Amino acid sequence: MGVVYRNLKDMPMPSFAYPDRHDGRVSIVIVDEEGKKHRKIIGHLTDSTKGHERMAPNDYFKSVYQDLWKEAYPKEKIPTKEMSIGMYALTLAITKSN
Repeated sequence: MGVVYRNLKDMPMPSFAYPDRHDGRVSIVIVDEEGKKHRKIIGHLTDSTKGHERMAPNDYFKSVYQDLWKEAYPKEKIPTKEMSIGMYALTLAITKSN
């Protein structure tokens, strides 16, 4: 499923997506060239109230549905993992130097 962006506010589930209320995954159905149907996960369900479903999107949703992503998160920046690793390394360096 990739990275699920749980650190961002949840977004409304798209009308073309299907929620799985058993395990909380939100998916879409893709038909390939041979006519076979495949389920692709686009996020995780955060609110399962009928008619008002909300989800936390994943990397696949961000890369494929960029217009919906920009609509839900117009100017928000996603904290990078490198920043938290850098702060950890900085803290270690400071504590070892003292």
